[in-house]
Amino acid sequence: RHPGLSKVAAKRRQAESLHDASEALHKPQVLAFGLREVNTSGKPNWVAGVAVRWALWDSIDRDKLSAAGQRKVEQAELTDAQVRSDIGLLVEKNWLAVEQSRSQYLSGQAQENLARELLRLRQAGLKEGTSTTLDLIDAQLNLAKVQTERAAVANQYVQALAALLESTGQSDEFSRYMARADIKITQDAP
Repeated sequence: RHPGLSKVAAKRRQAESLHDASEALHKPQVLAFGLREVNTSGKPNWVAGVAVRWALWDSIDRDKLSAAGQRKVEQAELTDAQVRSDIGLLVEKNWLAVEQSRSQYLSGQAQENLARELLRLRQAGLKEGTSTTLDLIDAQLNLAKVQTERAAVANQYVQALAALLESTGQSDEFSRYMARADIKITQDAP
């Protein structure tokens, strides 16, 4: 459902129509006409006819014109194949970015758990007199740093997901994915 595919399909239909129009020049043209004229006496005069036109010789090389139209159709087909390939690569690239961000976020959980445990130990050590206030502040800063890094990775994930959905032509699904999210990042109170 990528919007680029519909543009390429429109260009292909346009090229096919131009080719059909150039092919029509090889065929005879049939025209029918009619005219009714009322003269001063009130009696109508009728004229009707049929005309057939078939050019046997023309200054335009119709075969070359037809071949040019066929080349435009072939070019539109090649463009369609190229666009499909490019979109496939873009989707794969965006999928890999989503997967990398997801695995990076999940692997950061161990660091956050370690930083929380260190903070808990420093708080307990401060109560027992084995840690200093500076050790506690360092542990708090370390936890904040780890949480900030994980939030940045989560932001990368959301951006990569949005890019993936856009490249597949499903950008309207983004809000549904966000509503179903199983992990929500919130700011902890100090």
